Amino acid sequence: MNDEEKTILLVDDEVIICQDQAETLKQEGYHVITTLSGEAAIEQLKNGNKIDLILMDIDLGKGMDGTQAAKIILQDHDIPLIFLSNHTEMEIVKKTDNITSYGYVVKNTGESVLFKAIKIAFRLYKAYQENAQKAILLENSELRYRRLFESAKDGIFILNADNGKIIDVNPFLMDLIGYTYNELIGKNLWNVSPFHDIVENKNKLKELQEQGYVHYENLPLLHKNGLIKHVEFISNVYWVNQSRIIQCNIRDIEERKRLDDSKELVLAGKVALLRDLQHRIRNSLSIIVSLINMESARLSDPLMKEILFNIRNRIDSISKLYNLLGSSQNEDDIPFDQYVEKIITSLFKSYFKENEKINLEMHLDKIQVDVDIALSVGLILNELVTNSLKYAFPNNRKGSIKITLERKNEYIVIDVYDDGIGTPSDFAIDHSEGLGMSLVNVLTKQIEGKFTKRKNSNGTLLRVQFPYIKSIP
Repeated sequence: MNDEEKTILLVDDEVIICQDQAETLKQEGYHVITTLSGEAAIEQLKNGNKIDLILMDIDLGKGMDGTQAAKIILQDHDIPLIFLSNHTEMEIVKKTDNITSYGYVVKNTGESVLFKAIKIAFRLYKAYQENAQKAILLENSELRYRRLFESAKDGIFILNADNGKIIDVNPFLMDLIGYTYNELIGKNLWNVSPFHDIVENKNKLKELQEQGYVHYENLPLLHKNGLIKHVEFISNVYWVNQSRIIQCNIRDIEERKRLDDSKELVLAGKVALLRDLQHRIRNSLSIIVSLINMESARLSDPLMKEILFNIRNRIDSISKLYNLLGSSQNEDDIPFDQYVEKIITSLFKSYFKENEKINLEMHLDKIQVDVDIALSVGLILNELVTNSLKYAFPNNRKGSIKITLERKNEYIVIDVYDDGIGTPSDFAIDHSEGLGMSLVNVLTKQIEGKFTKRKNSNGTLLRVQFPYIKSIP
């Protein structure tokens, strides 16, 4: 609304002066209501007339004077008011001291002075209203914050960021650590027992000031009664009214920690059960191998002895996998190079005595392989090396076997090379009727691998390759 649209209540007991000023104000664009007494002015407000500004003469003749009327009006109405008077005496002016007014205009000082005083009054009143609205919003905001602060289910305390003194705490924090408001307020954080280890000295406070953020996921706090409370501690530095403060939020995580601890106990129990199961499997496999050895010693049929010998070696390769699992921290994969070395070494010992001249070379890259894949490849390797040992060096022929394990891009490649006479000429990869090569073919398909054989005058190369799949942690 513009000044020209505003309504002014003019209160003056001099009829002619009152009418003259009213006409002047109307020419300036204001709507004017006139009254001749303080009582009449009060009645205008009681009747609900919309008044934007009051021009109040101090000396109103009989009845109440202007200051008395102003006090009564301003008790119930928030309206800008300007006093008018012919008097400049100090005792008259002082009568307005305790009354909220927006000016004191001496009559006959000119229209421009009055108009200027009115405009200034409107501007001041507008600024006052805006500031009052801001104050209300701020007060409401502070009230909401205080309610949240007081009812929060996290412990909260506020520090002076410059000296580390506690300036406010909420009820939840006091309950959490067992200290009263007076025991905490004004204390340096590092002097309060529960927080001694968080900020041990001013250097720690300086670190917090510089970082602006500190987070402890699991922090043990000492309650006043001596019990340990586990909490999550978060602190932030921010500005309030040109001062830096530190707000620290502390969340009780006792229940969460109990759940985590119980989960860890369950997990530990499962790990222990798995270890025990692996141990039992290893023992069972060892017993089976021992039984096979005992049965083989009783047999005289060479073919039956060879069958049992091959079965024993296959079981032994599986047993070695479980031995590695038992010593590994990871239940999902194993050091495959160690597994390969154990299988090859064991096979050589079972086929040759120490004085026989078959040289063994192994070049094995360090590779971790998934347990299930390792089991299949171990059985494949057992068959390939067994074929080389069985056919390549007849009649105590001397020679060498070379085993290589390497990763080539996304594949793992195992080569079994011998410089002997190799496998029989009728040995076929895809059409062999023996159990050994049938196992190789089936297991190679299972691991989505590829098996090849190359033979020349220098020896025989048996190769198996399969995709490298890293186990998921």
